[in-house]
Amino acid sequence: MAMLEIDKICASYGNVRVLWDIDLQVEEAKIVALLGANGAGKTTLLNTLAGMLRPTSGEIRFMGERIDRLQSSDIIQLGIAYLPEGGRLFPDMTIKENLEMGAYPAALWKNRKREAEKIYRMFPILAERKNQLARTMSGGERQMLAMGRCLMSNPKLCFFDELSYGLSPKMAEEVFRIVKMLRDRGITVLLVEQNVNRTLEIADYAYVIENGRIVLEGEGRTLLEDDYVKQAYLGI
Repeated sequence: MAMLEIDKICASYGNVRVLWDIDLQVEEAKIVALLGANGAGKTTLLNTLAGMLRPTSGEIRFMGERIDRLQSSDIIQLGIAYLPEGGRLFPDMTIKENLEMGAYPAALWKNRKREAEKIYRMFPILAERKNQLARTMSGGERQMLAMGRCLMSNPKLCFFDELSYGLSPKMAEEVFRIVKMLRDRGITVLLVEQNVNRTLEIADYAYVIENGRIVLEGEGRTLLEDDYVKQAYLGI
């Protein structure tokens, strides 16, 4: 049984259908990538999985239990964390304060200092600057902070949306290294990314979504050699 199972999910904004019969599985301790052009439905799917948008039909199961009718706060408590595009930090709060905001549910608040120490070991630069305001950080540093805050909830499964967007090549590579490290530590990742080449290099499995429908799937390295992927997404 997969950790996350998505069965015939459809979703709409008002009368506008965005997702059409999405079938997708995420195995435990794997990196699964969701690839596609802007407007294909990637973020809409993440929002639906995280309980921010109610599906119009279909089922979502996490560790065998249906979650498609739960509130976002209840989904978080099951062990799912969602990092949206841009990180959405609190710019006028310090690094330390931003991290503490991720100590949810309430049971984790008591252990926020212990959890923060784990994040500081993972991202030493955050430890060095814990009293610095988030708005004074570079783009790469802000992304590390956003990832750290996401991990403060001690999740089993993480949804990451466009982690490398706007980052320098060096910092983007560091972000991908961290994603692999999380997988190696047993954290499952569903990764939405525009950097198709690098994403397929690290992904255990990947899906390609176009116009709200899954059109292709396979192991990451296999899709790297797929003629359609090369032509449509890699410019080869």
